[in-house]
Amino acid sequence: MDGVRTARWIEKRETILDAGARVLNRAGLSGLRLAEVAAEIGLRRPSIAYYFGNVEELAEALYERALEQIDTRIEVASREGSTRERIARFLDLELEHYALERRGEAVRRPQLGEIRALSLDRRRRLGAKYDGILRRLSAMLETADAEGGLILQLGPAHFLMESVFWIPAWIDEYEEWMFERVRDAMIETYLHGIRIRPSTDARPSLVKLAATTGPGVDRDAYLRAASRLLCDHGVRGMAIDMIAAELNVTKGSFYHHHTEKQELIEACFAQSEARLSEWQRQASRRDLPPEDRVSAVLHSVVSNQLAGKFPLLRTSALPSVGAEDRAKIIAQARRSFRWFASEISAAVKSGGSASPDPFVAAQMIGAAANASYDLGRMYRGKISARDAPVFTLILECGATAL
Repeated sequence: MDGVRTARWIEKRETILDAGARVLNRAGLSGLRLAEVAAEIGLRRPSIAYYFGNVEELAEALYERALEQIDTRIEVASREGSTRERIARFLDLELEHYALERRGEAVRRPQLGEIRALSLDRRRRLGAKYDGILRRLSAMLETADAEGGLILQLGPAHFLMESVFWIPAWIDEYEEWMFERVRDAMIETYLHGIRIRPSTDARPSLVKLAATTGPGVDRDAYLRAASRLLCDHGVRGMAIDMIAAELNVTKGSFYHHHTEKQELIEACFAQSEARLSEWQRQASRRDLPPEDRVSAVLHSVVSNQLAGKFPLLRTSALPSVGAEDRAKIIAQARRSFRWFASEISAAVKSGGSASPDPFVAAQMIGAAANASYDLGRMYRGKISARDAPVFTLILECGATAL
């Protein structure tokens, strides 16, 4: 009898987690409510509370299940023979999940970015799990013992992991029967990057980073502080008091510049995309081969993210943005990725790149470069902006370049 009860309890808990994942994907961590999760599956709120006492407990379980799913796929993929075969198996498992999701047979994995908005103890537990997963993936890729510090040991694994996390943003552009082609393009981009010849020595100075400091506490100062706090704590974890304390101003001063927190978040997204677009515009005006224009932007983005003073925003904050503004942000992001794809296509034509699918390469390169902030944040003090050329090399020339 106890065994039957346990099986039923586990089955109901998984049903609740599936419903929670759907709500979390729709509304983000700030919009996760036990009552809404209960309504999703026709239960009353007290029924959910029997399994999860509060929203944070449910959120931790959702993120933990997502991490366990990834860890299991790494374990399965690690049984393959060569590194290429292991990567192929890992990507196959990921793409199979999206095929099932498209048929309504699976629930999309929640984004992991807002783990940072949970309580400290929960954040530490989940962070330790993710660090272990990253290291196991690094061992699977045979970079765990690479000489040259953490950027060479964990950079390739981070590149692959972030590329996998970004798949939901663009996989709907492909039919299911094309997923094998997608997998092969991702493998080639990961292993060999977007280039077939070394970067020029002038690459680091092609695009100057935007200023990240300035006199006085103006609107830009609020955007700098808010962008950094959003990247560190997520939407739910960022408070107006935190911004005011960092800038040493009153909350009243905040409302002089912004009507509400939501308006500031949307402004941070808009400025992030505007900054990336400006770097791309500057690179496009240079009389350089297209692969060097991409290289210049990549170096600027990675240097900016690893420096950590004024990071470009991650997409984990998108669920908290209103539908209309979210559509605008996504449209601008697509234009940025389209620039990468266009330049990579031009590089292929000129012989500067051998990318099998510039669209897939653009998604991988853009996502991994933008996510480099997390690499610097997770290992602060061990990885910094001085490692930007090495991480850029991983993106440009692939893991085999190491």
